[in-house]
Amino acid sequence: MKSISMRIFAQYESFNLPKGSYIFLDNNILTTLYYNSRFLDGFYALFKDHFLIIDPYIRFEFFRNEFISEKNDNKIFFLEDGPFFPAIDHSEIHKTILDNATTLSKIYRHTIKHSPPPVDLFLMGRVMNFGNGYIL
Repeated sequence: MKSISMRIFAQYESFNLPKGSYIFLDNNILTTLYYNSRFLDGFYALFKDHFLIIDPYIRFEFFRNEFISEKNDNKIFFLEDGPFFPAIDHSEIHKTILDNATTLSKIYRHTIKHSPPPVDLFLMGRVMNFGNGYIL
């Protein structure tokens, strides 16, 4: 996970993100932000002019392995106290997300012979709904 995180910093300069872009975080990045304060500080500094979005499926994945109440409470505080925004979540959008994720899964299976994890497909399916300014 560290190498992925460091590549993000190395490649950030090549991004030309318009101010106010919506950045959907996946669980790997969110978990790295939670456990690595150095990465967290740098990430906040780089993306301070953007909206950091947490998808409900990513939130689920972020919490799913926590059985200890204190750790769970710390994660809740981290999400609520940080500069994160929840993704729009209502019943109408789920049909579109599922259709998009299913299409992506078929494309991956046809061209690459494997598919990303389901939560990643759902996140990609959500981002497909939006126009420019939404980054995954």
